[in-house]
Amino acid sequence: MHNIKKIAIRLVLIIVVVTVYDSIIDYLYRPYKDSVTYTMQDRKKLEGTLETVFIGTSRVQRGISPEIMNEELGTVSFNMATSLQLMDGTYHLLSSVAEENPVETVFLGVAPELMLSDNDATRSKVLVYERMMDWKDRLSYLIDCCPMQEWPYITLYSTQVEDYFDFDFVEKNVEFKQSEEYKTRKTGKIRYRNNGMYSLKKSTDDPQVTFLEKKESIFQPSSVNKEKEEYFKKTIEYCKENNIEVVLVNMPISGNLIEELGDVTTIHDYYSGIAEEYEIAFFDFNYYKKLEETFDNQRFENEKHLNYGGAKVFTKVLAEVYKSYQNGEDMNKYFMDTCPYYVAE
Repeated sequence: MHNIKKIAIRLVLIIVVVTVYDSIIDYLYRPYKDSVTYTMQDRKKLEGTLETVFIGTSRVQRGISPEIMNEELGTVSFNMATSLQLMDGTYHLLSSVAEENPVETVFLGVAPELMLSDNDATRSKVLVYERMMDWKDRLSYLIDCCPMQEWPYITLYSTQVEDYFDFDFVEKNVEFKQSEEYKTRKTGKIRYRNNGMYSLKKSTDDPQVTFLEKKESIFQPSSVNKEKEEYFKKTIEYCKENNIEVVLVNMPISGNLIEELGDVTTIHDYYSGIAEEYEIAFFDFNYYKKLEETFDNQRFENEKHLNYGGAKVFTKVLAEVYKSYQNGEDMNKYFMDTCPYYVAE
């Protein structure tokens, strides 16, 4: 018994030392531009009050403004999307939020490119893990979705530091973290906007596409990763089981990316099928009637991400479409039967 007590004490001491060390490294080396710091500050302030959640990949994170949506819908919303957010990460992150908040509506962004991938970046798992507040949710995510060899990298910021000897960076980083700009978040040097959203103001310099011919589609439903599809559907089922309205959203992309994809019809049909299966709404904004004029390249940071101006416009459009849907109006006034680029004159 005495030996067990000594071992237990040593384990506790080790955990304390590792935790303190990791906190110090986190403060010194985590870039002040890292949006998770601001995201969690905002999340803690609103915890227990969130009614609307936006979740998915970086296209959602950069494309939907909670601040505008709150004004348009009279709700309390938060953007829980992250870069390359995997389907299992979406499920675990959403369930962790819903357990602690009166969530009524979820706007679930689709990510066809990730449905085809077999390679899951560890970094994308970190972004999900760091946005969970409860240790039980974090542990559940680790056990369910992350190989044990990834655990140290996911849980400890110290293992993510690439260059411990970049002291110039540390000096500038700490100096800024001690400034009023950092504490009040009044700086144009970061991408963070509000309540989990961040985006840039710049516009892509890609040539504007006006008309496209359909080619062979990169997205083939037969190539979809079944495990990811299962988690995507599991997320929808979780919402329905908990009386949470779920709306599938395909964010607008530039004509340049639509051209690269070959034919976005297969993407539309795939997610339309899932929406019909679960009797939920699906808004495909690459079928939006005013896609070309409303979301030209001036609204995009790059070929797939809306810039800040584009995000503000899109959020208002999304709110308008959603309110019309709630009122039982005909969605054909907003959407075509095909992508507008395929029928442009």
